[in-house]
Amino acid sequence: MSTHSRQFLAILVLVALALGCGAPTTSTSAPTPPEPVAKKTAFQVSAAFRAYQKAAEDGDADAQVAVGRGYEFGGLIPRDYVVAVRWYRLAAEQGSAGGQRRLALMYHSGKGVAEDKKEAMKWYRLAAEQGSAKACCDIAGMYLMGDGVPKDDGEALKWYRLAAERGSGYGQVVVGSEYLKGMLVPQDYAEANKWFLKAARQGMHLAQYQLAVSYDEGRGVPQDYSEAAKWWRKAAEWDSFYAPKMLEEMKQAGKLPEETETP
Repeated sequence: MSTHSRQFLAILVLVALALGCGAPTTSTSAPTPPEPVAKKTAFQVSAAFRAYQKAAEDGDADAQVAVGRGYEFGGLIPRDYVVAVRWYRLAAEQGSAGGQRRLALMYHSGKGVAEDKKEAMKWYRLAAEQGSAKACCDIAGMYLMGDGVPKDDGEALKWYRLAAERGSGYGQVVVGSEYLKGMLVPQDYAEANKWFLKAARQGMHLAQYQLAVSYDEGRGVPQDYSEAAKWWRKAAEWDSFYAPKMLEEMKQAGKLPEETETP
């Protein structure tokens, strides 16, 4: 693979990690509802929400989180961050990891409550203690960026590793990337590929890219062009430019057996 290709992959990793595992977004645009939900009648939506709200009022923590999300994101009901915070807090105080993380995100971004990074970290940690991989990633992002805490790459990696061990695809990509670079941990291509494989199986595109490169170059694994092509094809399911270009390069170099050549 060319130097330009390596640089491109490195840039992709940095961009994706910055978007995927750092501080919460402050965007106020509501997400588009999934198609089946969008097709429900106003009566059906109202009836479903009333059922959640009744359960929430009766003390069901999961329902409280669901109602909070309804108010936070709006779309089906009017958005109200203050009311969302109220429901998240009720769930969080009952010990709901989901409620604790949502409340942390609100403090982190200052939505419906005064921005308070220290309070955000408190609730992130409580959620993480209960096994939330997403909360581990949120904490890691704060240490990585020095966001409300002193910047500490080692501490960030510790939390990313914990997220990775709990099944976070983002955490697995980060840990794999660190073993690939060998800056905070000893360089170990085999260990990097182990984490990339876990993430790639979850559909993490950057991990699929890195596995393709590893098999193409024999980086920590036996060189295997067919396996490299397999992961480039996986990546090509979402990338209509770069992955097909790499497959074409392999074809032109005579690396693809006849049965795996691109159409």
